[in-house]
Amino acid sequence: MHSLLVLAPAHAPLLERPLALVAQAVLQGPCEGQGEGYSELSLATFGGVAGRALLVAPSTFEAALSSAASALGLAQPLPAFCFAWLAVCDGMLLSSQRRLAALALAALLPLEPKALGCLEEVLSLCVSALADEEQPPPSPARSPPPEAVRAAFSHALEPFDSLAAMPLRPALQRSLGVAQEAHGAAFGAAIARVDPALLEQVRAAFGTV
Repeated sequence: MHSLLVLAPAHAPLLERPLALVAQAVLQGPCEGQGEGYSELSLATFGGVAGRALLVAPSTFEAALSSAASALGLAQPLPAFCFAWLAVCDGMLLSSQRRLAALALAALLPLEPKALGCLEEVLSLCVSALADEEQPPPSPARSPPPEAVRAAFSHALEPFDSLAAMPLRPALQRSLGVAQEAHGAAFGAAIARVDPALLEQVRAAFGTV
C-alpha cells in the first residue's frame, strides 16, 4: 500500500478496503488486534500508511476511516485515530516515519475540534521531526538490520515521493495556522494548556504559534 500511495496516489481509491483495515487496527491498539495483537512497530507503520493516504488522497482516507469507525462503533474516529497513532509513536524508529506522522497529524488538527485534545503531543512530534532534519543520517552500520533495510527502501522511493520533497517547517506552519483559523478560541485555549517548556521549543522551532 505504501509504495502505491507514493508512486501512484491517483489509484488510492483502490486501497480503500485495505486502508480501512489498517485504520481499524490502529484504532484498536496493540492489545486488540488479531491473535496476539499487533506490535507498536506494526501499528506505527500502519498509522503512517493511513497518514500518507490522508495527505495524498484525503477522500479515500475519510472513507476508509469511516468504514473502520463503523466496524468499531466509534462516533468520532478522527480524534480517536490521532490519539491511537500518537500512542504508538515510540514505534517510529525512522526519522522519515516521524516526519510523515508530523505532517499528517498536523493536517488532521483543523478537521475536528476534539483533535485539539492531542495538540501538545502533535507539537512535540513536530519539534522532534524538525530536529531530525538537522541531524546527519545515521550510519547504516549502526542501524539494526531490519531498520537498515527499511531505511534503504524508504530512501530508494524518495525521488518519487512528493511528501519527502515537501519542505517540512512551512508545511507544519501552514497546518497549524489553518487549525488556528478553524478553531479560533478553542485553539488558543489548547495552546494555553501546552507545557511551557515544550511551548518554548515550539516557538524556537516555528518562531511563533
